[in-house]
Amino acid sequence: MAVTKDILNAIKTDFLKINGTGDYTTNLKKCHSVFRYLKDLRADEFDSFYVEGLQAKAETGESLIKWTWGIGVYFYLSAAEDIGKSGLIRDKVEDLKADIVTLIKTPLVTEALDEVISVELSMFDPYIDFADNKAVFGLLLTVEYVD
Repeated sequence: MAVTKDILNAIKTDFLKINGTGDYTTNLKKCHSVFRYLKDLRADEFDSFYVEGLQAKAETGESLIKWTWGIGVYFYLSAAEDIGKSGLIRDKVEDLKADIVTLIKTPLVTEALDEVISVELSMFDPYIDFADNKAVFGLLLTVEYVD
């Protein structure tokens, strides 16, 4: 289990690189320890994210086990209240998606772990939950590693 914990911690470190500087437009301030609903977040807890390990599938090789593990990453975004809310928050989601694609193309802390074979962006969740000037959306990463 130490491998999976290391992978989740490395993913958190990787996504905290999206900090509004350099090639990134979004500033992800923190990673939550549990999944949160929009209504439960304080104003200062946006823009942030949560990482969750999903199902894993194992393939047995000659001397090792290769795992394919789905990891969900959920993002909490907010936009200024005095501007056209839905359009602005959609733009912010699209900006964050571009930031994520840029991040995945860079050397990742997660990929530097000895056990990790690859990290891929599998898909963005097409469903975006809007509430007032806030949104939550997710993506799926696929991590292959040996144990």
